[in-house]
Amino acid sequence: QLKHIATIDKIRQNYLLYLTIQSLYKISISANNIYKTKTSYVQKQCTEMRISMYKRKLIFKYIFISSIFTTLLLCVVTYTGYIKRNFPENIYITEQSNTTFNLSVPVTGSVYNSSVNRAGNELSADFNQEVTFISGEPANYNMDLKLFGLIFLKTVHVNVVNEQQVYPCGFQAGLYLKSNGILVVKTDSIDSVYYGAVNPCADILTKGDYILSVNNEKINSKKDFSDIIAYSEGTSLNLEIMRNGYISNVSVTPVLASDNMYKLGLWIKDDAQGIGTLTYIDQSYHFGALGHGITDNSTGKVMDISGGKIYNTHIISIVKGQDGTPGELQGIIDYKNSQPIGTISKNSDYGIYGTIDASVCQRHNLQLMNVGYRYMTHKGRAYIRFYRNNKYEDYDIEITSLGNSNSKNISFKVTSDKLIDMTNGIVQGMSGCPIIQDGRLIGAVTHVLIDDSKSGYGIYVENMLNVSE
Repeated sequence: QLKHIATIDKIRQNYLLYLTIQSLYKISISANNIYKTKTSYVQKQCTEMRISMYKRKLIFKYIFISSIFTTLLLCVVTYTGYIKRNFPENIYITEQSNTTFNLSVPVTGSVYNSSVNRAGNELSADFNQEVTFISGEPANYNMDLKLFGLIFLKTVHVNVVNEQQVYPCGFQAGLYLKSNGILVVKTDSIDSVYYGAVNPCADILTKGDYILSVNNEKINSKKDFSDIIAYSEGTSLNLEIMRNGYISNVSVTPVLASDNMYKLGLWIKDDAQGIGTLTYIDQSYHFGALGHGITDNSTGKVMDISGGKIYNTHIISIVKGQDGTPGELQGIIDYKNSQPIGTISKNSDYGIYGTIDASVCQRHNLQLMNVGYRYMTHKGRAYIRFYRNNKYEDYDIEITSLGNSNSKNISFKVTSDKLIDMTNGIVQGMSGCPIIQDGRLIGAVTHVLIDDSKSGYGIYVENMLNVSE
């Protein structure tokens, strides 16, 4: 019996051992499966991370390359614009002369005579180096400019011209300009009898419009226009207007105001007057003055004129300029009782133009002077000519920079102690004073810096001459 019990215990022990071994085996299998699963998951994650990192690298690489390309493109566009601005539309060279350009820009030019066959008659110029044009007889040429010899920029007209002489002026004159039509300065509400406050021209007329005719009748003065409105009896009026250079027709209806007068609520003007300086008179007695247009203060635009006159003026005092406050010339002009000395025919961005009595040149003892073109102009010493006390005098300035913008071509600083003592630099009314360098008329004063009355801007005289032709 004891032997039988020992056998049973042994079997039980073996069975427990079996169960233990089986459990360990299952645990081992499970652990192995977990390891494989985790290993597979880790491998998958690593693969996905590698793919993600590769994609990010591609994206960063694309962004980097795109940024470089965009930056280069922006630089090329900006530089192209800069080159275009610094090459004028026209270059003037006097006949039988050598004109040197030292621009140091990566631009090539193909020069050819536009009136003959281009093939075999073309010259090349590399503006990255010093270029000298040797001119012969007067003629007109074209020059195609390319950046890096590849990118077309523009065509510049090269004009070989005769030596031109004009009378530099520098004296002041009274200016009277008549607008081309009636200029609308403002539309306003009026206190009407029947409708209260009303603006009859709201959304019909605007500041800067020119009223050319009413009911097909041309209007020449504010008085004529006011009379038509006053006697309209409130009937609709057909106005021919010019807005931004375009002509159109609109209808407006005058309203009976509280003072029993028919009105449109318009603020208008038909003329402008002031003091300005003549820049030059050519040998046909055509003049150029101011170096900039006469603008309407309310609109800020150059006035469109039908004509005008210039008168003698007497400068009675000079208000000196101060930093932050420009000075001015103060004078007397008798428009009604004095005879005009000339007529004004054009008002443009580059000045006013017209004809003048030949006796003016004799009275002011004017002498002919050669014209200097922009590529004869250089930094350094120059002079402003200013007429004072019945004689003109040349005052020292220093040209500090040159450019090819529309009007502010020449930047300068007044260095003459005498002029500084008299005006403290540039004052209003001196616009148009001739700028002289190396014995040539090269430009005219146009602006003064508000914050520095001793510094100003000028325009190339060739720009003024181009408009006058």
